[in-house]
Amino acid sequence: MSLTARLDASEGSKFSPVEAPAESADVAAPVPTRSCIEGGGDLMVTFHAPGPVTRGTATSTSKPCGPGARHWDRAAQGKPPGETIIWMDSRGGSLGEVLEFLPKPGAPDLFAERLGFLRSCGRIYMATKAEPETGESWLSFALDRRVSPRQALTNLGCIGGWPAAQGMLSRVFGRTVTERTRPWSIALPLSGEALESRTFRLGTAAWGRLPEDAGKRAHMAAALDETGGDGSGAADDYAAIAALHTGPLNFANAIGSAAEVDVSPNGAQGLLLTLRTQTPNFNAPNSQSKPDNRGDT
Repeated sequence: MSLTARLDASEGSKFSPVEAPAESADVAAPVPTRSCIEGGGDLMVTFHAPGPVTRGTATSTSKPCGPGARHWDRAAQGKPPGETIIWMDSRGGSLGEVLEFLPKPGAPDLFAERLGFLRSCGRIYMATKAEPETGESWLSFALDRRVSPRQALTNLGCIGGWPAAQGMLSRVFGRTVTERTRPWSIALPLSGEALESRTFRLGTAAWGRLPEDAGKRAHMAAALDETGGDGSGAADDYAAIAALHTGPLNFANAIGSAAEVDVSPNGAQGLLLTLRTQTPNFNAPNSQSKPDNRGDT
């Protein structure tokens, strides 16, 4: 059976989105209608733990990838390059675009079943081919605000994934993260090994709502160190980016924008943190960042 046929068969699966707990007034915030992760900038810097690759970059390119989308070149020292497409359009990427861009999944039946479920939970907002930090390819879904990330992971067979991710994200945030810490995303891997082990990547862009202060950097560094990464190096890079930043530091223009945890039924497997900046090369000491004049999409 072809992958397209498997996807057709997965439609109307037994799974259905489950609403998250009601959001209280003190955490209510509109879900952005553009990509929270890139925020209109030209460069993203990632910090990953554990593993030998602790820092990566994503640089925007002019490569055509369809309306409402941006293409990014991914790189990390000593690793093969990768690519990412991010869809800013609130409708997300089409399945045809995604299947053309990504490699074939290693376990097509598992991929089709989980893809069918995630399509019922939200929209495709990002696709990554050969992520340098992990070597994995990912298809990421922005969850509808009514969908419970805890229940979604449970329905995907990743029982225990939510408490593992919650614990790690709480360390990154420096306070308890709950299901109301929206907006959430779930990424589906493409390798056979990751699909068979029921590995997923749960992320939130609410990290961008935290004040850009020493506390945010300190919590980030501690979480990376605890997970086997380079916390002090990440904190230094964060400070260098902050020094080049211009304009207000708010949710639409934050530096630390997304926190993601790779989880399986065995617990948390990795941590990926994304920073964004408007400067084309944050290592250049004399670089000047440009104001972000993009409106929300």
